[in-house]
Amino acid sequence: MTLPELVLRRPVATVTCVVAALVLGLVSLTRLPVAYLPEIEGRSLTVQATYRSSSPREIERTICRPLEEELASLTGLESLSSTATASGASVRVELESGVDVDQAALDVRERIDRARAQLPADLGRVEVRRWRSTDRPVLRFRVTAIEEADQERLPDFVDEIVLPRISRLSGVSNVEVRGLTRRRVLVELRRERLAQAGLTANEVTSALRSRNRNVSAGDLRSGGRVLSVRVLGELGDAEAVAALPLGEHLLGDLATVVEEEEPKERITRLDGREALTFRVSKESGENSVAVCTRVRAEVEALAQSPLSRGFRMEIFSDDASRISARLDNLQESGLFGGLLLCGVLLLFLRRLRPTFVVALTIPCSVIVSFALVFLLREAGAITTTLNVVSLMGLILGIGLVVDNGIVVLENVVRLRDQGLDPKLAAARGASEVSAAISASMVTSLIVFVPLLSGTGQGARWHADLAIMVCVTVFASLWVALTVVPLLAARFLGPPRPARGPSAIQRAYAWLIERSLRWRWAVLVLVLPFCGWQIHHFFSTVERSWGMGDSDREVDIKIQVPRNYDEQERRALFDDLERRIMAKREELDLRSLTTTFKLQPDAQSQRRRWGGESDEIELLLNEGPGERPSLGEVRQRLRRLLPEIPGVVISLGASRRGGRSSAVTIQVQGRSSQELREPARRVAAALVGVEGVEEVSLGDELASGGIEVRPDREAGARFGVSAQQVGRTVASSLSERAVTNLRTRDREIEVVVRLSGQSAGRGSLGQLEVTRESGASVGTRLRLSSVAGLGAVPAPRQIQREDRRAVSTVTANVTEGASVRTVTARVQERLAGISLPSGVSLTLARDLRRWRSEEGKNPWMIGLSLLLVLMVLSGLFESTVDALVIAVTVPFAMVGVAWAFWLTETRLSSMAWIGFMILIGIVVNHGIVFVDRVHQLRAEGHDDTECLRRAGADRLRPIVMTAATTVLGLLPIVGQHLFPELFRGDSGAAVYGPIGLAVASGLVVSTALSLLVLPAALAASFDLRRLGRRWFGGSVK
Repeated sequence: MTLPELVLRRPVATVTCVVAALVLGLVSLTRLPVAYLPEIEGRSLTVQATYRSSSPREIERTICRPLEEELASLTGLESLSSTATASGASVRVELESGVDVDQAALDVRERIDRARAQLPADLGRVEVRRWRSTDRPVLRFRVTAIEEADQERLPDFVDEIVLPRISRLSGVSNVEVRGLTRRRVLVELRRERLAQAGLTANEVTSALRSRNRNVSAGDLRSGGRVLSVRVLGELGDAEAVAALPLGEHLLGDLATVVEEEEPKERITRLDGREALTFRVSKESGENSVAVCTRVRAEVEALAQSPLSRGFRMEIFSDDASRISARLDNLQESGLFGGLLLCGVLLLFLRRLRPTFVVALTIPCSVIVSFALVFLLREAGAITTTLNVVSLMGLILGIGLVVDNGIVVLENVVRLRDQGLDPKLAAARGASEVSAAISASMVTSLIVFVPLLSGTGQGARWHADLAIMVCVTVFASLWVALTVVPLLAARFLGPPRPARGPSAIQRAYAWLIERSLRWRWAVLVLVLPFCGWQIHHFFSTVERSWGMGDSDREVDIKIQVPRNYDEQERRALFDDLERRIMAKREELDLRSLTTTFKLQPDAQSQRRRWGGESDEIELLLNEGPGERPSLGEVRQRLRRLLPEIPGVVISLGASRRGGRSSAVTIQVQGRSSQELREPARRVAAALVGVEGVEEVSLGDELASGGIEVRPDREAGARFGVSAQQVGRTVASSLSERAVTNLRTRDREIEVVVRLSGQSAGRGSLGQLEVTRESGASVGTRLRLSSVAGLGAVPAPRQIQREDRRAVSTVTANVTEGASVRTVTARVQERLAGISLPSGVSLTLARDLRRWRSEEGKNPWMIGLSLLLVLMVLSGLFESTVDALVIAVTVPFAMVGVAWAFWLTETRLSSMAWIGFMILIGIVVNHGIVFVDRVHQLRAEGHDDTECLRRAGADRLRPIVMTAATTVLGLLPIVGQHLFPELFRGDSGAAVYGPIGLAVASGLVVSTALSLLVLPAALAASFDLRRLGRRWFGGSVK
């Protein structure tokens, strides 16, 4: 007994199950987590170490290299890279697929502990972080002081009121504050008094570290009790620090000790006004909309509270609005597509009742799909949430859900018009096509196996899309085999009188006749033409790097020379802000966030040590209306922003909005010093390459530095080691946090610096070094006696990859140019450059990874096609039939080639996913056609008659399913090609190529398949008869 027969035999039970599934789906919709992006955990770990007031070369030597030595033998390591700046080090560990990242993180921490002895003694905590998509902020707001007098109260207001109230909200995992300064205790040592007391700065910092602690002195037994004894040595405030005894002196006699507000290192401004910005992140698995709603309510309550008098609080970005906009777009797309589908069904069926039955499959399938996602998620099989990726999969699925229902209903209507009883027509009609539509469902799902089993970054990002499409298609099959026959048996009405074939059917019959008569000529002409078109398309189509831009945000990275002082830096960013704000309407600007350092070595408050760039972030308006594209905004910015000698300004997409269009070349060598000249040579060679807009050096903003070279012979003679020279210079020149004071409610850093640190090279040589050995141990002599001083160029940062120094040369690609084409031109230009021994050139890691993933895409398509062939062979027990049906795939690719060429759409990772979906869809027409041919052959008809009648019987369902799928995708394609006519969505630029590939391929494949598929099947019958004549038996 088939499922449709069971449904019609047990209608009440069926209705109960359907209602239960719909109720579960509606409940599941309210319980599924809502997020902006899929929940993804990266396969990389980042080791971060803060070591301020140093130099990139010192950081490289003392931190990066020791860590690299320990981490290089990590199990499952794919690549190792590091960056050294003046404020710290960052080491990135990329792991191979399949490695347990949590276990790898434990191994990394263990290796860091092993390397501790080789790291600086005063290095603070070394952190190990793993990237997760949930780490990104879901909401951002700012707090500003209304009056200047309120500015002093701002830190306390944030620490005591805002941060606690936001952090304790349910679902909030982290609140990051930018622009906040805290209090500290500054110990400014006086050089002359230190000299008189016979002490050095290094000895003072050592005393502060060692004496600011409580000591456990053991246990005391008294009267049968055991009492623990502690010696309280922790310092409590600035007065206690000043009273610290150092020999015959107090620290306050040798230094100025004050508690003060720490000087601002970075400035954060919003729309030109200095502000504190808050970035709120949610916990994994939490509902983004719910978290944003709670935070928004709390911020609004705080803004109205008397506690915030004197401060202004404003939310300027939250994911809830983005998600709501995407949900609104989904609803509109569904309604629009549904109305178009109903119109097409009514046009073909010319009956209201059958149209209503098929239209009902859309909401039923969508609701049931929510139930399936929820159950699979609860079972731990998937981690899919309602996010922009999965919702796009649902929009794509809307165009597919009616296919199964159309095939079932059209067959039921055909049998009912032949005079069968309604219940019998429904049971037989659904049962006849159940195998075909089940196989169609399998082919639609199996094409995603390569994507879901992939380990690349693109595969992980788009898994939710594939899962949602699969779940929706499966739900549509269940609805087609249960709801459709149940409703068709009761609501189709009386049979319509038999009518002769329509003009379209007669024309199609005439075409089939000619196609069958000249079948070999048709195949010889069409198939080679399709092959040539496909080869030409993939050979010439422009590739797109990354997914494209999904958020209307633009980042402007600014690299400022180290010799710019605070006033020059402020003036620079004031000028840039004025220029941008003056064109606010032209740029469609919603808000402008500026973050820059006041000093070249200021530590980023983001704790991102991968670079030294300051930035200006533009948030553009979203929603309906005619708006400039991100590319147009970048072009206007390039014309607007000035060219300033020594300052590098680069434009890119938002960090969440895809990858920037640039070709980055890495110059690799043994040390950073030997890469400067080769890197400049490479940069000069790239100037003038067609498609390259500007060329920048990663370390071209190096400024002058002073190098201290210990004289080992003099050091041995005077009893001074190179390490002692280094400690003396570091403690004398660096402003460094040496310990913390613990009060009742907070910790305050104690910072030590030597007065007159801005002295030049001459006074540096006057520093005194303490002898560590020899007859005069403990006495002092000048630094110039045991070390030489020289001016050298100092890089802003040092990058290393796989334990080799790296210098980057970035060539920004002109808007509209192909990154793939420009990359080929760049490599051709660099092929003739002569390089020193040990120096090599390679593409940047991101570009290499993209090319690697792009190279996998054809193999994934081939694997999808192979899996489809295996399913078809099993369905029809014939490899020949499977190959005949597979002819529809090249027809579809021809349609894709024409559409992408006419619309100038580039081949992106989204387009490849569209190809996979297309393969699973286009073969469905062949399945329905070939299945009907076999049914007619089983009834005893000859081959030609079978082909003619199968064409007549399946013409309408094939055209209907193709038309409904294409129209269901029209909102996506329309937003991609005609955003001014359709209400655009920021994801249209990303996911538009999927809809374009599926729609265009389906149109051309349907047209050609209706003509060529009968000819191909007739030719296969000829070959089988020839095979039986030659080899005997049955040729499958």
